[in-house]
Amino acid sequence: MEYQQTLKDMLERINTLAQKTGSQELQHIKPVKLTYSPPKQFTTVQDVIGELQAREIESGWITWPDKVQRIDSGASSQLETTAPPLEAELLLKNGTSLRVNYRNRQWQWLEIGLEWLNDAQGANALADKISLESRERGQAPLQYARIWQDLAQSGMTVTDAVFLGLNGAKL
Repeated sequence: MEYQQTLKDMLERINTLAQKTGSQELQHIKPVKLTYSPPKQFTTVQDVIGELQAREIESGWITWPDKVQRIDSGASSQLETTAPPLEAELLLKNGTSLRVNYRNRQWQWLEIGLEWLNDAQGANALADKISLESRERGQAPLQYARIWQDLAQSGMTVTDAVFLGLNGAKL
């Protein structure tokens, strides 16, 4: 409850500052409920590919040893199966963000739930939406929720960026 009051106070200060300065960016910071699933680990290519293929992917990207694959419109069936994925950020059809990393001979798998709220009740973070240009010419930008949390040692700080999809994501 105390943390939610801190978020509520921060939102009030942000809104006041946005009104005084006319800042458009500050007006887009909203309360969210952020949920991290327990991380999974995979040790074989077959296991991680099988798990990826079992998911309904809305959009995202996967880095393979020889290229970066962009996935649009739920093209799970177009996944590579001959090489191991090295990294991925995917938006699943259920709205969950999936982050996959290959480190130390195993794949780290993390699912992140993000619920946008109307007020600080039930919130555990603040977030705003940002767009990052693709490195590849002509490709749609990547959309993220920048996560802000109040940390005892440093105050309100960006702690994560959650993948929201490719251009066309609901911003």
